[in-house]
Amino acid sequence: METQDQELKKLREENLALKELIVKLQEKIAELESRLNKNSQNSNQPPSSDGFNKPNPKSRRKKGTRKPGGQAGHKGHFLKLILLPFSGHIE
Repeated sequence: METQDQELKKLREENLALKELIVKLQEKIAELESRLNKNSQNSNQPPSSDGFNKPNPKSRRKKGTRKPGGQAGHKGHFLKLILLPFSGHIE
């Protein structure tokens, strides 16, 4: 009986130590994740510290309502194509 009680006491102490370790590791993970989520936009770091994970620039222009291109039915102006005679050799 005494060995079982000693073993039970030892296991409970080990369980308590492991729970404390889990809490410390969770705090460390939270700290590292918060550090990872910071960039020059939401902290006092210089933009050069962003590396290749820079956020995309945000345009302040509003999207237009018109379709791209010219007026419907307009013929347009362009240079006419001409055929150049082929002399047989390339200079």
